[in-house]
Amino acid sequence: MTKTSAGNFFEDFRVGDVIRHATPRTVTEGDVALYNGLYGPRFAVQSSDAFAKAIGYPRAPVDDLLVFHTVFGKSVPDISLNAIANLGYAECRFLEPVYPGDSLSAASEVIGLRENANRASGVVYVRTTGRNQNGEPVLEYVRWVMVRKRETQSPAPAPVVPKLAERVDPAALGKAFAERGIDAKKVKIIGTGEVVDEASLKGMGDAGLGIISVWHYDYNDPTKLNAEFVKAYNAEFKRNPDFGAVGGYDGMHVIYEALKKTGGKADAEGLVAAAKGLKWESPRGPMQIDAETRDIVQNISIRRVEKVGNELRNVVIDKVENVKDPGSAGKK
Repeated sequence: MTKTSAGNFFEDFRVGDVIRHATPRTVTEGDVALYNGLYGPRFAVQSSDAFAKAIGYPRAPVDDLLVFHTVFGKSVPDISLNAIANLGYAECRFLEPVYPGDSLSAASEVIGLRENANRASGVVYVRTTGRNQNGEPVLEYVRWVMVRKRETQSPAPAPVVPKLAERVDPAALGKAFAERGIDAKKVKIIGTGEVVDEASLKGMGDAGLGIISVWHYDYNDPTKLNAEFVKAYNAEFKRNPDFGAVGGYDGMHVIYEALKKTGGKADAEGLVAAAKGLKWESPRGPMQIDAETRDIVQNISIRRVEKVGNELRNVVIDKVENVKDPGSAGKK
């Protein structure tokens, strides 16, 4: 059996080409029921009409991943029918809610091409946009695919590799809330500490006011050890430490103390055993390694973004002490 269409090979793509994928797809109630039955989404807004209406939606929207897979599926015949491997995704943004009855179409712009060293294949970078029946963008993402060449010796264009965002910028997330009318003074926006780290707060400005975060470290913690850590870190790296920095500090402390216990022996089993039950004082507060589960036990702060002087800061409004991993605790 042969394919109805041979699909596009690496030589068929040109940077700047826009490929409009055939056959729009209407998302039905049946699609949603089947998807929810198979994968069991637990997000309230996609699971409950009543909840969705209470926060401003006309009804429960379609699960984001069902939207993604529908749009992605439209692109496959043109982009990856001859793929060897799907290599990655970046800059995925869900732009508008999709509801049962909406019809989705897709188009992809070729933004990069690079022939592989074996000359038998190349990497194709595309930015795909999904739109609803009104032409409104509902989804956008970049993916790159390794695609076979039709002829190994055929000439290849000069390589073009697009520069893509390494991560979602939390500052952009905060601004997006404001652009969509979500006021943190009226709606509680809750997230983890990366959303409102120092750089992110500078980028989002007053749009970040009122955001609540749950996190285990802040360079503003007013302890003597943390003040010394922040001073030393600034002297060395010319910036304030973040959770990664304090994680490195604590990790090296555990290794040092474990080696002291083992007399310098560095075998894995000996070091793990020596680390069990270890307690120490960290710039983030008192720390220990649970002797049974080997999980970290630490204090967790609940913070709210407020203006302190001319700066936005995470101000601690509550603290939960000696937090253990509830999943591991339940397995004891």
